[in-house]
Amino acid sequence: MQDLLAQTDDHLLVKHFYSQLRKVTILDPTCGSGAFLFAALNILEPLYEVCIDRMQSWNNDNPNLFNPELEEINGKYRSNIRYFIYKNIILRNLYGVDIMVEATEIAKLRLFLKMVAVVDVVPRDPNLGLDPLPDIDFNIRCGNTLVGYATAEDLENDLQYGDMFANEEFRDKVHTEMDIVAHAYDTFKKVQLEQSSDLETYRNAKQELKNRLKKLDELLNKKLYASTVSGGSVKYEDWLKSHQPFHWLVEYYDIINGNGGFDVIIGNPPYVEIPTINYTIGFTHNSYSNLYAYCLERCRMISCSNSYEGIIVPMSITSIREYGQLRTFMYNAYELMYVTNHAIRPISLFTGVSQRVSIVIASNNTVEKILKTTNYLRTRDRNILFKTIRYCNGTYESNRNQLLPKIGNDLLKCIYEKIHLKNKDIMTHKSLNSSYLLYFKDYGETYWIFPFNFDPCLTPVKSFKFLMFDKDAINKVFVTLNSSLFYIFYTIISDCWHLGVWHLSEFPVSIGKVDSSRAKELAQSMKHNRIIRFDKRAGGDIYEYKIYKSKTIIDEIDKVLAKHYGFTEEELDFIINYDIKYRMGDELNDNE
Repeated sequence: MQDLLAQTDDHLLVKHFYSQLRKVTILDPTCGSGAFLFAALNILEPLYEVCIDRMQSWNNDNPNLFNPELEEINGKYRSNIRYFIYKNIILRNLYGVDIMVEATEIAKLRLFLKMVAVVDVVPRDPNLGLDPLPDIDFNIRCGNTLVGYATAEDLENDLQYGDMFANEEFRDKVHTEMDIVAHAYDTFKKVQLEQSSDLETYRNAKQELKNRLKKLDELLNKKLYASTVSGGSVKYEDWLKSHQPFHWLVEYYDIINGNGGFDVIIGNPPYVEIPTINYTIGFTHNSYSNLYAYCLERCRMISCSNSYEGIIVPMSITSIREYGQLRTFMYNAYELMYVTNHAIRPISLFTGVSQRVSIVIASNNTVEKILKTTNYLRTRDRNILFKTIRYCNGTYESNRNQLLPKIGNDLLKCIYEKIHLKNKDIMTHKSLNSSYLLYFKDYGETYWIFPFNFDPCLTPVKSFKFLMFDKDAINKVFVTLNSSLFYIFYTIISDCWHLGVWHLSEFPVSIGKVDSSRAKELAQSMKHNRIIRFDKRAGGDIYEYKIYKSKTIIDEIDKVLAKHYGFTEEELDFIINYDIKYRMGDELNDNE
C-alpha cells in the first residue's frame, strides 16, 4: 500500500485513503504493556508519512489541493511531521484495555517515549520548543475486558425484567448521559489536536469528561451488580473491587454505537485456566476453562460488521472437545478465517514461552465463506516464518467435535481424506478383562507417540494410562499406533499435547487387515534402544526410550498401512518423511 500511495498519479486515492486512515480504530482488548499497539503504530506511521508527502507535493504545485488536510500540519507541526504523525495515530487510531493499572501506565509511557524521541529541542523557544504530550487516559483504559455491558443489546437484555416504568426511566437516563459523554470526548480530543488551545481549556475538557464518565459508570455498575449478584451475597464495594467492570458501550461510545465497533482488533489474550467464571453477560457459553475463549467472544461483540481480527491463542482452539462450541461460534461469526498452528520445537513462537499456539485472523470482508489452515508448523527462524507459511482450504468438521484440522497442503489433505474412507474399529477390540495391556501417556511427546505393549517402567506413573485388548488385537493396535501415519493423524486432530482415548478411537483402520508380525521386532527394538538417566521428578534413575532408532521398523509398518488405505507412492513417501528433520534430528546431525 505504501508503494501504491508513493507512485499513484490519482490524488483522490491519496485524499480518501488519508481520510479513512485517520478514522481506523485499532484495539488490543488485553493490551498489557502495549506491545501490539506499539507494533500497530510502527505499521501506520509510514502510511501517514507517504500520504502527507504526496499531499504536500501536490499542494506545492496546486495550492487549491489538500488545504483542509494540511491545515493541522502547516502551523505548529511544519518542522516536525513525525511528531504530528505519532500524535495523530495515538489519539485517533490506538485503543487498549487491561485489568492491571500498572500495565496500562507502561503502555502509555512507551507511546509517549516514542513521540519524545522525535521531538526537536529548540533552547530559545518557550518550553524548549516542546509540544504538550497528548493525554491518552481515555484511549488506554484500565478495566476488566470481560465484565460489563459491551453493547446496547447487552444493556437491553438486562432491562427486560423488573419494573417496566423504572427500566424505561433508567434507559432514557443512560442514553442521555452517553450522548453527553460522547460529546465531551469529542471536545477533549479536539482540544488536544488544536495546538492553539490553552491549558485551562484542556483541563476543563478533561475534568468534564471524567465527571460524566464516573457518573455513568456508577449507574451501570449498580445495574450490573443488581442483575448478577444474587440476593446481595457479595457487598457492592467488594464486587466492584474484584470484578473491575468495564462498560465498552460507555467508555468507547462513539466507536461502539457510532461505528458499530472497532475496525481492527489485535492481541494475545491471557491463557489463564479457571475452574469457573461468575460473569456471563453476553457470552454464548459458560463452561470454558480458559479466559482466552471468553476474550474471543468479546472481540466479536465489540468489533464492527466488516472488521479484521488477529488473535494469538492456545492451539486448543483447533481441537480440544471442550471448545467445540467456541469453534462453532467463530465459524458462524466470520465469513473468512485464517488459522496458523505453531509448534514449540525446535523453537516456540515466543522467546521463552513454551506454548503451542494458533493465530486466528478473521473477518467478514468477503462475499464467500473462506477457511484456510496450515499444518502443525515447526519454526527454526522467526524472521522468515510468515514469509514461508502455506495455507490450504480448511475444513470445519461439524459432525466430529467441531474440529479445525491442521492441514496446510493438498497432499496431506488427500491422505487425511483417504484415512476416513475406512471404518474405525480399533476400540471395538477393547476388553474389560484382559492381561494384554496397551500403555500410553495422556500427553503427546514432541515428535513421537509412545504406545507400549509392555510395561515401560516410566515415571511419573500418573502420566500413563492403559487399555486392555483381546489377545489377537493387542499387537496390531500396538504397531498401528506407533506408525508415522498415526503420528500425522494425531497432529491433525489434537492440540499436539494431550493424548486421550478419543484420539485413538478416531483413527479409522480395520486392524483385521494389519500385519502384526512387526510387533515383536518393534518391542525388542524399543527395549534395546532405551537408556537409564537420573530424573529429579522421580527422585532416581528412569528409562528413556530412543524410539527414533526404531524408525526403519516403523517405516515397514507404514508401508503395510499404505496398502490398506490405498496411498500412492508420493503419499507414502510424505508419510515416512513427515517431520523427518526433527524426528530424526540426532541421527541426521551424526551423519553430517
